[in-house]
Amino acid sequence: MNIQRWLARREAYWQRLEILLKQVEKKGIKFLKAKEIRELASLYRSVSADLARARTGKLSHPTIAELQNLTARPTARFTRDRAARSGN
Repeated sequence: MNIQRWLARREAYWQRLEILLKQVEKKGIKFLKAKEIRELASLYRSVSADLARARTGKLSHPTIAELQNLTARPTARFTRDRAARSGN
């Protein structure tokens, strides 16, 4: 795997997920369009796979940390939202 080429190809997806996550964190998921929710789910899966690839490819710690952050944020957000809805 050519790491620099892979990073260049994947970075746009990471940036797009960051944008969608910021919108959800600021306004809530209700304000995303259905298409954006599907995109967020697809990007989340893709970035999760990128994280696994980065770990096995022994990429730099900052790259792995960035990907961990991107994949942890939706999980934390939706867990909090679910707990709030259930009264926990």
